Amino acid sequence: MAASVTAVLTLKNGTKQEFSFPAGSLEKTVDLKILQESLRNLQKDTNEALTVLVNQEKATNNCSRNGKQDQDDDEEDEEEDEEEDNSSKNKKNTDTIKSEPPIKKSKR
Repeated sequence: MAASVTAVLTLKNGTKQEFSFPAGSLEKTVDLKILQESLRNLQKDTNEALTVLVNQEKATNNCSRNGKQDQDDDEEDEEEDEEEDNSSKNKKNTDTIKSEPPIKKSKR
């Protein structure tokens, strides 16, 4: 069996994608230049496959979010209103507390 570099990508559904490139020209020998080129190709191919998967997942998430978007927006608005109410109550409470001016330090 010839030396090779291999990466296996396991998807969420359990299927596997395998990427493999030779690491040398002869059986059980590794050539540095071939190994470098193979690693570049391996990285390029795996990045392309992952990019496709990420874009598909984003598209799926965006489609499912569009149906829930209005509901989520309403919930966010309610939360913001509650936060504003709480901050105004806290501000009123701090307005009634009077603080003394800071004590001046004297030189010795």
